[in-house]
Amino acid sequence: MLDRFSETAKRLITLARERAEERRHSSLTNEHLLEVFLESSDCFAYRILMEQCPCIEFINRELTHRLSHVNQDGQGGINFDDACKKTFERVFLLTEKLNHKGISTGSLILGMLQAECPRTAPLLRAWGLSLKGVLNALTTAGDPGPDETLMSVLPADVAVQINRMTEWSEDVVRIVAHSQELAKSCNSAQVIAHHFLLSLVFLASRGVVDVDPLDASSFDLARVKESVTPYLKSEMPFSEDHLVFDNALHRAFRFAGLETFQFGKNSITALEIALGLLQVIPDEANSGLGGDYFSLRWRIIDQLGPASPGDTARNRTVPDMLVPRISLRRYNADQSTVILIPEKLAREWQVMALDSRDNTVTVAMVDPFNRDVISKIEELTGMSVAVIKADAKDLHAAFRINY
Repeated sequence: MLDRFSETAKRLITLARERAEERRHSSLTNEHLLEVFLESSDCFAYRILMEQCPCIEFINRELTHRLSHVNQDGQGGINFDDACKKTFERVFLLTEKLNHKGISTGSLILGMLQAECPRTAPLLRAWGLSLKGVLNALTTAGDPGPDETLMSVLPADVAVQINRMTEWSEDVVRIVAHSQELAKSCNSAQVIAHHFLLSLVFLASRGVVDVDPLDASSFDLARVKESVTPYLKSEMPFSEDHLVFDNALHRAFRFAGLETFQFGKNSITALEIALGLLQVIPDEANSGLGGDYFSLRWRIIDQLGPASPGDTARNRTVPDMLVPRISLRRYNADQSTVILIPEKLAREWQVMALDSRDNTVTVAMVDPFNRDVISKIEELTGMSVAVIKADAKDLHAAFRINY
């Protein structure tokens, strides 16, 4: 049956079978296959999965949990379970339609999605995969033939992002565990970003997790509950071996990992998780965390490099890479906010107001460390100021468009 598979696919299917035998499992499942794919950077399935850059820790938790529920019978000899058989049936049909002579591990991912197995398909979709996306990847890569090694090479930017993946702090582990229990109590088969936000605010407001330098007392648990409640129940009812972390939560952790890297930390903390959630569910997160992404991030940066007496803000030792940036060429500024700063002052100060909410105005500045200008904006608008960096060329073009 494996004759048409690439050498890599044959090797990994055999390895998955050996793993199942070692665990004395009664059958070989799609989860066994996914486990070995994710350990093998030389297979095309690994590339397809990693190009989505899901949170590896979530994936490992999900697979470990599912594999712990596979039946054990202690008997020799292992067969494919029904879901795995459907996957292989789909793979052979798809390979004929693609006119490929070889079958890669990427084809097996496509088969898992098209077979719509109730355990595996939701899991892959939660990792950011879709039928169309995987099919496009296979079509672009072409016929793997007997060897899929060349088509498995990761793009450089994806490889860099994977290398930046970091450990979790104990606080984050607590939030993960609490959000899982919250999903179960809501009879949801998915742990979503909204579960995570509610868990973060709940635990931070009770001093269980640390969000310093943010002020946990400013977190509004009641508002968060009100804003996230409509999302907490999913269409898939809870099942012990079907629980998955949704794609938005994976993206939140990707953002949190990048923040951790830029802050020079070794592990993701609750603080970076808060920033990640502000990126993926901004409306709900803003309602309970006491500010938007830019205002909270700037508050954190402000704490990293306090100026000495007589020192100017621009001479602080805060790394420039920590300052959030924006390209104004594709940004549609809110006109009612733009006019908060008259054109003459905007050009003099090299700044433009972009958005305002919750008594905070977000402004783009060429020099985001110019505290004199920031103080003048606060005095002019009567609002707190969140700053992001913009190139002078972009800012001048934005002046022409918006004034």
